[in-house]
Order: sequence, then C-alpha cells, then structure tokens
Amino acid sequence: MCGIAGILRHGGPPPGEREIAAMTAALDHRGPDGSATRVRDRVALGHTRLSIIDLSDAASQPMVSEDGNLALTFNGEICNYRELRRELEQAGCRFRTTSDTEVILHAYARWGEDCVGRFNGMFAFCIADHGARRLFLARDHAGIKPLYYRVEGDYFAFASTLGALRKVEGPPPRGSLQSIDYFLRYQYIPAPDTIYHSVHKLPPAHTLTVEFDGAVQPPERYWRLGFNGDGTTTQADVDRVLAASVDRWMTADVPVGIFLSGGIDSTCVASLASRMSDIPMKAFSIGFSEAGYSELEHAEKAARTLGLEFFGEVIKGTTLEVLPELVEHYGEPFGDASAIPTWHVSRLARAHVKTVLSGDGGDEAFGGYDRFFAWVNGGRWSRARRRELAMDFRAGRLKSMRAVLDGLGFGPEAWTRFVCYTFYPQRMRLWRPEHRHLPDTPSSLFDAAYGHARKASGMGYCQSMDFETYLPGAVLAKVDTASMYHGLEVRPAMLDRELLEVAAKLPEELKYTGGTVGKVALQRVLENDFSPEFIRRRKQGFGIPRADWTSPGQLGWEMLTDLLLTGSSPLFDWLERSEVERHVRMHEQGLDNSQHVWLLLVLALWAEKNSDIVFQ
Repeated sequence: MCGIAGILRHGGPPPGEREIAAMTAALDHRGPDGSATRVRDRVALGHTRLSIIDLSDAASQPMVSEDGNLALTFNGEICNYRELRRELEQAGCRFRTTSDTEVILHAYARWGEDCVGRFNGMFAFCIADHGARRLFLARDHAGIKPLYYRVEGDYFAFASTLGALRKVEGPPPRGSLQSIDYFLRYQYIPAPDTIYHSVHKLPPAHTLTVEFDGAVQPPERYWRLGFNGDGTTTQADVDRVLAASVDRWMTADVPVGIFLSGGIDSTCVASLASRMSDIPMKAFSIGFSEAGYSELEHAEKAARTLGLEFFGEVIKGTTLEVLPELVEHYGEPFGDASAIPTWHVSRLARAHVKTVLSGDGGDEAFGGYDRFFAWVNGGRWSRARRRELAMDFRAGRLKSMRAVLDGLGFGPEAWTRFVCYTFYPQRMRLWRPEHRHLPDTPSSLFDAAYGHARKASGMGYCQSMDFETYLPGAVLAKVDTASMYHGLEVRPAMLDRELLEVAAKLPEELKYTGGTVGKVALQRVLENDFSPEFIRRRKQGFGIPRADWTSPGQLGWEMLTDLLLTGSSPLFDWLERSEVERHVRMHEQGLDNSQHVWLLLVLALWAEKNSDIVFQ
C-alpha cells in the first residue's frame, strides 16, 4: 500500500526533481517506509512505500523493467499475483523480486493493456512506456484505491490524493459550483467529477492512456459487474469462493488484523480468517457512549467466540476536534460522518498492525441495506404522489417529461431519492439566485449507472446502482483516506473479483426473504457459531451521534456558530445566508435537521481551508 504521483510536461520546461518531490512528499502518510522519484523523457514519477509484500529494497518503486523501457508506480495489492507469476514464468519471464509490483510490469510487457483484466485485487498505477511513448493508468474493478488526474494546456498530472495534485507548479485549479451541488445531494462528489473543473477521478474498472505529446484518450472500461445473473449460485458456491477470497486477501509478509464491527460482513471475514491464521488475530472496533449507536458489545462477543485478541475504544463528542484536519485531508468536501470513527479505528489498529481485513462491500454484494428492502417492497412513489406529479406537469410546474418519469419511479432520480441528503427544493432555496440552475444538472455517473442497472430487477437494480455510485464514491473513499492518514492498509475481502461475480448470480432467496435483514447467504455462513439473535438483528450501520455532537453546548455547535452564524464564510458567496442560518436555527430548536447542518459544516470547513480557490 502506497502513494503514487506523476507528471508529464509536454509543453514548456520538463518537470524537475523539486516538483515531483513536492508531490511525493504530500503522500508521506500513505507510505511511511520510504519514498523515491524518477525523471525521464519529460515524465516524472513519485512513490511512497508502505511495505506489506516483499519488504526488501529490491521491491522499491518506481520500479523499472530490465530493458529500461517501462517504469511503474503502483498503489495497492494484486491478490492473485502468485498465480500470475507462475503463468509468466512458464512463458519465460525472469523475476528479480517476490513482489506483486514486478508481476504488473511483466504482465504489461507480455499482455499489454489487457493485463488489467487478469488482476484481482485493489490497485491504482501508472506505467510510463518509454518505447511506445505513452502513460498507461489503471484503477481496480471496484474503486478501492483512488486515482485523480489533472489535465492542463501544457501538462498531465496524477496522484493518489487531491492534495498531491495541488503541489504541481502553477496556478491552482478552478473550483466547480456544480460539484458543490452534487455534494449537497449525495454527501460526496460522484466520479468522474471532483471539486475542481480540470481535475477528475478515474472511475473504477477503467484505464486511461496519455501520449507523451499530451493527447489524452477517453477512459476505457475493462470490466463491469451485472447483477442480472441467472440465479444459479448456490450456498455451497458462496462458502467456497468466500473462503478462497479471504485466503487470497490475507497474503502478506507482515501480520494482518481485522476491523470487527460485530455486523454480519466483518464477522464472516473474521470467522474465516481466524481459521486460516496460525496465531490469534488482532481485531479492532470503535464504540460510542450514546445508546443506540455503539455495536462494541456485539464486536466483543464475536471476538470471544472466534478466539480473537480484541482491542476496542469508546469515542465521544470531543473527538470532533479532528474534523477540520480530516476535512482538509479528504481534499474535497466529503460529508460521510462515519469518516470520524473510521479515522479512530484506523489509528487504533495502526498501533498494532500495518494491514487489516474489512467487511466493506458485503451490503452491495449480498444485499444488506434498508433502502434495498424498501425498493423491493414497492418503495416507489405512491398513487397519490403520481397524481400530484401529473397535475404539476399539466400546470407547467415541472420542466420536462423526464421530471415526471423520475417522479413516477422510472428514471435515475427514482433511486436518487433513496440516497439523496438535500432534495431539489431545498437546494434551490440554498443557492443564491444566479446559481439556481445548478440543481437541474444530473450527475453523469448516476445517469450511466441507471442505464446499466435498469437491465436488472428487484434487489439487483439496487445493488447495481450502489455498486457503481455509493460504494466507490462514499464507502471506499472514506475508508481509504481515513486509514491511509495513519499509514494503514485496509483490505476489503468481500470485494474480491471472483466473489463478486459469484454473488451477482445469487437467487433472490439467498439475498432477502422479507423483514429488515438481508444477506441470507452470509447469515448461513455464521449459523454454526452464532445465535439467530446475533445473526438476524437489524443492520445498525457505522454512523455517529451527529445530532447530539452538534447540539448547543457541544463542540460541534461551537463550530457551527463560528462558521455559519457569526463568521464570514466563503459559502455566502454562493449560498443564501438566511437559508443557511434557518437550517442551523432549526437544528438549535431540536428539530432533526442534523444531516443538512452537517453537510453545511463540512462545506464551510473545506471552503475556509481553500479560500484561494476561485469558483465558477
């Protein structure tokens, strides 16, 4: 696990050591075990290293091929690298290290850009191909590892974080007000957009080719998961592939720990991993003093049952003191409040291990969110709402037939209402008059996801929408940034490619049979070791007591007051001060308005830290 950066200057002076060194230094937290840079042919590459596989200096990066024509900077782990290495050795390739990094180099040399279709794991990398005079960038199938890139008139740059891209010499990028509207909708900014106009996220399962003359080809998708399978997967298939996946993702030359929430997903991973380990594994969990939010009791019970060495910690509202620094660290507005407990559990784990397994992705792969159940139980608009929409359209109050179809549950916005945090009318009131066109622009990611998901039915539709949007944009972005802040690698074994392809073919009865609990196939994995009460309790999630922590008298309220009531935040250049204050006053009066207030607080903190950015 590492940090990567690079720049191709095709116009003007070539990149120098100082520029790439500054970009690489901004990634020190992602790779505290070492760093290096390389400059050749107007291309500069940087790398910071967190040693997990092959701890020798020979595996350091940027790694160069024997003929000197290929140079690689790579972040992540290739879980099936041993199988690929054997195949490449049989084809005549000679290896100098035991690392997965060298496997990528040889795989590209032999199979070209098609090599990514053979990788199972989590990765973001760039290969400078000096023979073909091009850069080849790729991101893993699920979007576990981040990859940002910036395109300007005389250069192309990429990095693991937005902060590293801000170290490129020259004026800062322009801010995007449209992306702020996306943030208010979803609590994150969906790919390929970022908070900056000229900076993009490479979407999951995509590659990008950039010629040395500066020509940037459109990103190309190399893999896509379809949740419209034939329902042929059996419980035996799940048991077999899940065990194989955990085994693959445990491969490391350092001890591996476990994030254990006490929920079904992490407990499944912990159960399988503990059987494969020769020594008791360390498990880490976070709880809260507020009733109704903490699962620490369940995590401790799971650890005792599985014979794990347990480390738990209770956090309180004063932990919000880390919020300004954490907001800055994400590089753009990011409103998932569970980033705070993720930051804390990562810090706790890093004091003992360098890498942990997690259960992230289990809800998307096996069907576990409440919104999935609401959808399959007829959660579209009611008949009364449909009549209301038809009347609005006839009266000219809706701008297009698309708005009617979305409202009736036949377009991308039908799903958006299940995942939206600030709805259209609320955003219209928040924006100043000159910016009220922004809520009308749909997210290209949600439109594309809908075009694919509508081929599925039932829960498959929900799973597909979340797999393409919420999982990479919110869940995985949250975990990567919060954990790598502490130099901790998190491995989501539930997102193994083979496991996902098997899970996508699950019949509905192995996902959901009614009620408030899904993931039937995972329940059955645990039924020999845990009681039905433990397995079938309702999903709790990983939220924080947001309303309590931001109520009057708490640290969160002090932040709200300073930034949104008495301060002169940059937000008021774009948003109506009176409407922002109205949201805060509603929260002060005890109304449940915390999700809107939280997003405004995060946005104000980010804007304060980035006051040099010009928005349009």
